[in-house]
Amino acid sequence: MLRHKSAGIYWLLCIVSGMIWATPDFAQDDQSELIQLETITVSGEKQEEEVQRIPSAITVFTETVIEDAGIDEIGEVINRVPNMTFGETFLGGETIFRGIRPSQFTYKNPVIIYIDGIPHDHVYSFDADLNNIERVEVFRGSQGALYGKNAIGGIINVVSKRPNNLVDAKVTAEYAENETYKVKAYADGPIVQDRLFLGLSGSWSQTEGFMENHYPGEDTFDDNESWRTKVLLNWLPSKDFILQQG
Repeated sequence: MLRHKSAGIYWLLCIVSGMIWATPDFAQDDQSELIQLETITVSGEKQEEEVQRIPSAITVFTETVIEDAGIDEIGEVINRVPNMTFGETFLGGETIFRGIRPSQFTYKNPVIIYIDGIPHDHVYSFDADLNNIERVEVFRGSQGALYGKNAIGGIINVVSKRPNNLVDAKVTAEYAENETYKVKAYADGPIVQDRLFLGLSGSWSQTEGFMENHYPGEDTFDDNESWRTKVLLNWLPSKDFILQQG
């Protein structure tokens, strides 16, 4: 009886040992199936860094996120950011950050938009169209050390897609109620291979509005039509020097 127990213990130890030796192989197989997350690089702090290494409250909208969410304008981005709200007024687009509103004297927002390095802080200029955009970076909280006193609520860094050797073009059209139309298009490609590239984008929108005007001779009250165009020139005279003009 004792001999049978010893044999059973022996075979049990053999099975357990085999499982232990096999465990690293299974672990290695599991690791090979892990999904690697995309590395997001931002440039809102004047240099390109990985977003996980920046000690700031930041929200990044990549090109994929913008397209999947159907985001067309900068106001739609702002309303998706914690502690920020955006609203249209008769003066323009107002951005509110933690209760801080635009100045009633200068009509400047507490948050600055940088579109390819060009600043916009007036309420009249907060109607940026997100066409052919690589990403939108939103830095929340005061950014005065890098961007001056007007960035008390943060900055929004809009980065356009840089044209390159790949020819890329896209046209989209939308229709909505109240006779609302919107057309967006862009085209990128090389002028001189590996050296000079050109990007063109534009959009047109029109709406009859939702308010009815009873004044004689006038049919609409809040109708609107707008055009937006953008030209981006990318020049690479050498590997260490890039000149971008938009």
